[in-house]
Parts: sequence; structure tokens; C-alpha cells
Amino acid sequence: MSLTWGVDPIFHAHVRLFGRTLAGLSPPPPPDTAYAVGVRLYTPPSVGRGGGHDAPPLPPPPPPRPVSRVRIAGTVVTAIPRAKYTRLAIDDGTAVTAVLVWEREAAVVGAGLPPPSISTAARGAAGPAVGGGGGGGGAEAIAAISLGTAVVVWGRPRWERGVPGVTVVASRVRRLVSVAEEVAAAAETMECEVWLAGGGWGAG
Repeated sequence: MSLTWGVDPIFHAHVRLFGRTLAGLSPPPPPDTAYAVGVRLYTPPSVGRGGGHDAPPLPPPPPPRPVSRVRIAGTVVTAIPRAKYTRLAIDDGTAVTAVLVWEREAAVVGAGLPPPSISTAARGAAGPAVGGGGGGGGAEAIAAISLGTAVVVWGRPRWERGVPGVTVVASRVRRLVSVAEEVAAAAETMECEVWLAGGGWGAG
């Protein structure tokens, strides 16, 4: 199975997933398990048969899809700074996902913008562009991602032996400054999950 992972478009994309779906990804079966570090399989949910015994047979379910990069969105509920990294917990309403943000490796976009306000939320999409607040790393940029901040995180999921759950090692963190951006991020994730459940072939 691993020989065909590279031709699947979502293998090289940051797949938009909810925390609950990310936590439910399954490890590849042997022999791929031994060297598939950082790769898990998304299995489309099964669909029950309707219409009684006379209903036509259902088509076969789509095959499992390899996931090596993800994009999650939610609210920061925990922020623990360390010497060289910050450990965040992101809550998207379905689950809480651990995120590791290294100072020298992750770009933080929008860290220099003012905190969200009622007037910012009212402006919605017409508010200031998040990218305009800076896109660097470092302790100061990461420190701007405080409790209650809405963010979008791009990164690689990591499963550690003996550690429950999944940790996303961030390559980019974008701070959201309006309610409209938060709603749009959740809607994009939902659209991607529906698409994947139907066997879609792309998820950028």
C-alpha cells in the first residue's frame, strides 16, 4: 500500500481535519507500520444500507487515504512556554489537539496585530489582513498566541510511543482576528471532511 501513497494528492497536502477525526486516524497495517513514521490512514466512514432487502448493493467504500500533513483550526486553551518551544492545546469543539511550536522552525503570522475586539468582529472579512501583522518566528511572536486566541495551524502529526493522542508539530501558525475568519476556517474543514468521506481526490 505504501508504494502508492506518493501518487495520492492528499499525501503531500495539509489536510483540513477536525481534532476528533485526527485523533481517530489509524496506523498503517504491517509491513508498512515499521517505517511509516508520521503517517496515518484516513478511512471514510461506513454508510449503512437503506431501503430494505430489495435495495441495490452499495458501491465499495473508498480505500484508506494516507495523511502526513494536517491543518487544524480552533481556540488556544493551554499555552505552556519552554526554553525553545511552546506547547499549545487547540480546541475546535470536537476535541483538544496538542500542538508543538518550535521557536526556530515555525512561522507565526499575525502575531503583531492587536487583540480581537467587538469592532474587529463586526467588520468580519473587511477587517485587517492577518498576514499583515508579521510572519516570523521567535519567542516574542509565539508569546502573542495566548489563551483564547483563535488560530489555524499547519504541521505534521506525530504519534509518540507510549504517549496517548496525537501532537501536531507546527510549521506555520496563523492568528485569526475576526469571527468571520473563525467561521470560515470551520466551514472549510467541514467541507474537506465531507469531500474525503465521499472519496474526493484533493484536499489542499
